[in-house]
Amino acid sequence: MSAYIIVLDLKRRRKSYTELDERLARFDACWQVRDDLWMVISECSSAEMHEQLRPHLGTEDKLFIARTESDSSWSGYGQRVSTWLSQNLSNRI
Repeated sequence: MSAYIIVLDLKRRRKSYTELDERLARFDACWQVRDDLWMVISECSSAEMHEQLRPHLGTEDKLFIARTESDSSWSGYGQRVSTWLSQNLSNRI
C-alpha cells in the first residue's frame, strides 16, 4: 500500500460532494487534513484513484493526486493526528 496526498479545488459546495467525501472515506485509511486536502492509504494507483473520484466532481473542479514518500514532517497537530500520520506515513515508499 502507498500513501497519497489528494488536493481538491472545488468551485461550488453542492450536495453531490457528499458522494465524493463518501468515496474518499472508503479507501483503506484516510484523513481529511483540511476541506481541500486528504491523506489516503490505498493499494490503488493514483490513476485508479482518479478514475474513482473524477465522476463525483463538477466540470470546473480540479483534482490532484500524488504518492508521498516516507520522509515527512508536521507540526501543530494534536496527538491523535500525529499518531495517525506516524502510523500511516512511516516506511512507505
